[in-house]
Amino acid sequence: MTALSKDIGTGAYPSGRGFIAVWSLVNGHPRCIEAPLSVAAVAPEQLAAIIARNRALAALCARAEAVEAAQRRAAQTEPPELLAVLDETGEQLVQMPNPDHQAWTAALSLLATIATDSDLQHLLRTRSDSLEEDEFGQAAEEPYQFLLPPVPTFDDPLTQTADWDGQTWQVRNMTAEELADWPLRPAPTLGKAAFAQVLRGAVGDTLAVTVLTSPEINLTLTLAGQVDWTDIFLTANGGPGYAQRLVDTGIVTGTHVAALKDAWPLFAGV
Repeated sequence: MTALSKDIGTGAYPSGRGFIAVWSLVNGHPRCIEAPLSVAAVAPEQLAAIIARNRALAALCARAEAVEAAQRRAAQTEPPELLAVLDETGEQLVQMPNPDHQAWTAALSLLATIATDSDLQHLLRTRSDSLEEDEFGQAAEEPYQFLLPPVPTFDDPLTQTADWDGQTWQVRNMTAEELADWPLRPAPTLGKAAFAQVLRGAVGDTLAVTVLTSPEINLTLTLAGQVDWTDIFLTANGGPGYAQRLVDTGIVTGTHVAALKDAWPLFAGV
């Protein structure tokens, strides 16, 4: 079955499984020919770059699909411009614009618009197995290749993405709607031992001991079965998160907090 642009999306596996698919073009159609990337094992920067590339490919395929649908529509006999329908009283016939004719006209307009887009036309020829041939019936052009420059570096790969505008990458912050189901997000909780290990890797053994023995963090580890990302970085017990409280008391700095955020593992699904 041929994959569609809607099947690409970000590349995130369905049902929250912790993998990102790496999509490519084969004969103009999207395919997964490379192994998927594990969210738990691959750096967020690399995952964010693959997601941006997947999204660019999805947008390209969606554009091709729209043109192919327009070609099918335009190939049909022109529908009547008007339809005779009963008015609200159900007694008299009135002339109303025909939606089918409007769609047919829109298809013609789209085809006229993209007629000079050589890149898109090359992709369409590849998808329809109609690449140009020489006088001997041999292929005179190579299939369309999906080639983009490297995705720029993100300041925060968990909250930023990049859009390909056809010429350059445009890095931007994601919307709240995108963030709600974005595949790259912090693990909501860590076990006590896992949290301690992440903390040591982020701030070093000496400072980690100071943090873990501070009254608030020590009490949290004693009472809680898991360490919650929200409690550490956002709010805890109606007040600032524990990280901010430690900054306020001078135990750690904002740089230490940023390092802990960077070291915090991603949610790898179920």
